[in-house]
Amino acid sequence: SMINLLAVDDEMINLMIIDESLSDKGFTVVKAKDGEEAFQILSSGSMVFHAIILDRLMPKMDGIELLKKIKRSEKYRDIPVIFQTAMSSITDMTEGLDAGAFYYLTKPYSRALLVRIVQTAVEHFIKLQRAKEDLHNGMGALRHMITGEFRIRSIRESH
Repeated sequence: SMINLLAVDDEMINLMIIDESLSDKGFTVVKAKDGEEAFQILSSGSMVFHAIILDRLMPKMDGIELLKKIKRSEKYRDIPVIFQTAMSSITDMTEGLDAGAFYYLTKPYSRALLVRIVQTAVEHFIKLQRAKEDLHNGMGALRHMITGEFRIRSIRESH
């Protein structure tokens, strides 16, 4: 099935590099030029994104702001966000990780590293979704068991 990635960067060349690196590996890359456009794409609900590659410094809505918005949303908070930025000070990294980044990539980085981290993030997301489904299904079964047991006991007691 399709593995969709959302790449957010205000520099066209960066988006092209990300796209080339990842579409080669079978990922579908949807591109956004800033945080606002990225959130619109996300909110349109037209596709499920398995990971987001997010630039730190952008006009309109910067990466940290978008990351916080994603993490506040019940619907999108599970999507792993890979931060990529030239801001590589410990403070910057800590801020990114504290805001909920899955990984913090500092520019320039190798394509191989990008691919590996995206693959790890996607696997993480898929496992999490499966666990949630299992939990949901398990809870459903549990509910039936509890109501079933209750019904049997009530019938027996009424005799």
